[in-house]
Amino acid sequence: MRVCVNLLGAEQWFGGDLDGMINLVRLAERRGVDQVVLPEHVAFGDDLGGYPFGEFLGARDSPWYEPIVLLAGIATATESIRLATGVLIAPLRPAVLLAKQLTTLDILSKGRLDIGVGTGWHKAEFDACGVSFDDRIGQLDEQVRACRALWKTAPASFEGKYIRFSGLYQRPAPRQAGGVPIWFGVPPSAANFARIAEIGNGWLPMGLSAEKLAENVTKLRKAFVARGRDPSTVGIRHVLMPASGVKSNADLASTLLEAKGWVDAGANIIEMYPQMFCQRLEQFEDFLDGLLSLKKMDRCR
Repeated sequence: MRVCVNLLGAEQWFGGDLDGMINLVRLAERRGVDQVVLPEHVAFGDDLGGYPFGEFLGARDSPWYEPIVLLAGIATATESIRLATGVLIAPLRPAVLLAKQLTTLDILSKGRLDIGVGTGWHKAEFDACGVSFDDRIGQLDEQVRACRALWKTAPASFEGKYIRFSGLYQRPAPRQAGGVPIWFGVPPSAANFARIAEIGNGWLPMGLSAEKLAENVTKLRKAFVARGRDPSTVGIRHVLMPASGVKSNADLASTLLEAKGWVDAGANIIEMYPQMFCQRLEQFEDFLDGLLSLKKMDRCR
């Protein structure tokens, strides 16, 4: 059983000082947290409607740092904690550039990168970046496949509807064998599970009950088997939201009691937002005590 912290909103404890954020991750690493997660939004329009997972955790003028850059800073200040996104809105970047960025970060971190990718939900963000919102799912699929091609061979070629190149040399390759592990933050569907089984390493489910998660984890594992992959290697990172539904100063103890149900449903990484349970920075270590208690759970199926 592994645990991770998502730093969404934690910058408020430091007045936006990124040194404080990095020191927070160093503390989490010393205490034994397995992974740190950064969210992403590039920009917001006036209307934040359309968020598909309930109440959106943020505001138009909230500070959002570019995660690849910030994770690079965290990489140089840490040694063992794994680095992740939840999620990187990958279609907003050219595929060849994204492949190079992720390779560089993986090498800089000595192979500690797990990239979570998704298609986003905010149309104004895509419009501002000059990227088609309606075609974002197809673009994401091709983007990951193009990255895999660039990481595998040189010269590399790829021919798709949105991405095309031939004879490209992009070296070095990522430090991790097979390239950077890619986790998809996508809704449950046969097509998405096939995509994860073909070119991904894990799934980032959102907005599901424990019962629905269990049903869909079974389907995802079957998709891995159908493609000759070991189903026990499927990564499932679940966000443990406050049991009370309150998004600030929530009860940590009652929330932790719900973790076993999600682990039994198939989650092998539990992710939590410390700012939902800590009113001030001084409470962070108590939060870590609770989060780390989850690592004692038996994750065997």
